[in-house]
Amino acid sequence: MACLILFLSYALSFIRVVYGAPQVPCLFTFGDSLADTGNNNNLKTTAKANFPPYGIDFPGGPTGRFTNGRTFADILGELLGFTDYPPPYVTSEGKDVRMGVNYASGGSGILPETGKNLGEVFSFDAQLTNHNVTISRINDAEGNDQNAPFLNKCIYLVGFGSNDYINNYMMPQVFPASRLYKPDQFAEILIGRYTTQLTNLYNLGARKIALFGLATIGCSPAIVSMAPDKSASGCVDKATLAIKEFNDRLKPLVDNLNKDLMGAHFVYVNSTNIAMANTELNEVLQVVFYTLQFHVAKHQSRMERALQMRHRALIEVHMCSSTHFIHPRKLGELTPFIGAQLAPGAGAGAGAAGIARAGAGVGVGATGLFQFSKILRVSFTLFLAAKCSCS
Repeated sequence: MACLILFLSYALSFIRVVYGAPQVPCLFTFGDSLADTGNNNNLKTTAKANFPPYGIDFPGGPTGRFTNGRTFADILGELLGFTDYPPPYVTSEGKDVRMGVNYASGGSGILPETGKNLGEVFSFDAQLTNHNVTISRINDAEGNDQNAPFLNKCIYLVGFGSNDYINNYMMPQVFPASRLYKPDQFAEILIGRYTTQLTNLYNLGARKIALFGLATIGCSPAIVSMAPDKSASGCVDKATLAIKEFNDRLKPLVDNLNKDLMGAHFVYVNSTNIAMANTELNEVLQVVFYTLQFHVAKHQSRMERALQMRHRALIEVHMCSSTHFIHPRKLGELTPFIGAQLAPGAGAGAGAAGIARAGAGVGVGATGLFQFSKILRVSFTLFLAAKCSCS
């Protein structure tokens, strides 16, 4: 019952917007077009989004975000209580970068050659180099000989891999990877390099890292338009299976990093399972408003009570499952500050407002298909739910 009460109280704050102090000192984002906020604008690349119709629902218009509104990183920033978005790295000079920086670059990937068919991009390696510059700026400003202590309290969002398939492995006419490696071999190569890169991020002070898995790209326009061999559904099963090889290796990767790196709190967010569960999760969201209506009416029919029981079951299955959506379950270790949000009267308005407005930003990004704002609405609700008892 605790989860249902939490979810209902959280939904009640939809009617007002309350921004409190940020719950963490800073937010750093690494990734591709799903999170890019303008780092590609001045690069020699076709992977740009600083023109309409991109940004038509974003204050000030197009910024370089590959979406009509906000990116998932923007939404998570709001949920964390930030009133300003961390700047893209390329425009961060002279700004207070202690609140965080966005390094994401459309078309980029784990491998340095990924996305080069589009032109210049900042690969994950390049983004780590840029982050090192930011850390040096922070340390110089504060007179630190070592990394600033507050960096291990920040949240780090990391999401790579889609372009290593879309703009690398699935393009045999440009890149040799699919001719040289079977899908499982290619996934091993990616995970090996990812392990090194994430360890480097840890060595730069990161401790609380949310690692986003890949959504299924086999039905995305980019893949469907390129692949001659499609299934009866019109999707490319080969791409979907290749992605699975990568995603299946992310849980062990997270477990190993948490075991091997002292004080590390890596969390794997299973984007595929979240996307596939959208239908039932939308029902969960709808029941909030049904339940509120029932309480106002102060009476319930047998069917209404049955509906509530069914949706409570959905909440428990989807939000309290230990590994179906987020692994490991110890999200409280990644976001201990969320505990304050669960107290009665705590200011959860910022998060609720971010969720309520999530539909304003439909992510286009690397896949051109998935509504990542909706996925993140669910993801962060899971962050909250991980702190409550589902027994």
